[in-house]
Amino acid sequence: MNKEHQDIEQKKMCDCQGGECKCQACGMLMKKEGDFGTEEDGGKNCDYCIHCYQNGMLIQDEPKAGW
Repeated sequence: MNKEHQDIEQKKMCDCQGGECKCQACGMLMKKEGDFGTEEDGGKNCDYCIHCYQNGMLIQDEPKAGW
């Protein structure tokens, strides 16, 4: 694997404490692949859940409480 490929793969990984990420908008714990928001290119976003962030854009007007 070349350096460029390694950098791309590393960007796809999330730096989550305890193996769980928490959505920065609504607080939902993201544990499985389908929980994560998506970027325009289809990549995973580690900061927001699928309910708050899709196709590179925040979609929630009001974050949902109680996730």
